[in-house]
Amino acid sequence: MAEVENSIFIIGGLPRTGKTLLNQRLTYEVGVEGLDTDTVRRMFNANPVSPISFIANSNLKLCAHAMRPYLEALIDEVAGSSHGFVLSGEMIQPSMVSQSIHYEKIRACFLGLNDPKAAYERIRGRDDPLDWAAQLDPQYLEVLLGIYAKRSEKLMRKCGELGLRYFDSSQDVLVAQNAAHQYLIQEGNDELPA
Repeated sequence: MAEVENSIFIIGGLPRTGKTLLNQRLTYEVGVEGLDTDTVRRMFNANPVSPISFIANSNLKLCAHAMRPYLEALIDEVAGSSHGFVLSGEMIQPSMVSQSIHYEKIRACFLGLNDPKAAYERIRGRDDPLDWAAQLDPQYLEVLLGIYAKRSEKLMRKCGELGLRYFDSSQDVLVAQNAAHQYLIQEGNDELPA
């Protein structure tokens, strides 16, 4: 396995699972640059004249499909360089990573929310005025977390099929984030089947 400083860390998954915080943590600790594709998508959302704004404002699957060639090119470009990098976001799909996993430098994992009730309690239990999810109507939040749980089941299943690691953030984002961090830093993809 390549040195950690030259690794490409790829973190995908659902909202509210700790992807962005893990990205920031890795960029700081390892000393590499990072990109959060969720931030890029929000920039497209904010720019109504952007050619991708229609796609970015529509469903995530369509947005991920439209951005896939760019993300794959970015992964290949960075993996072919001598520098480390962190890439995170909802648009990163397991199949996208598995196609590039032959690069020794890539270390990838995905984060999800399998238990919507635990996630609801965790989010509503924090009285954080800056937390967008905590500010949602409670009934809407329940529905949204139910959707996230269904998407997480599919994500977890796909990760299993492709030999990628999946971590559940439902009950405690920091516990899942620490487990993902330990996996990415210490183990990487050494455990993947051939």
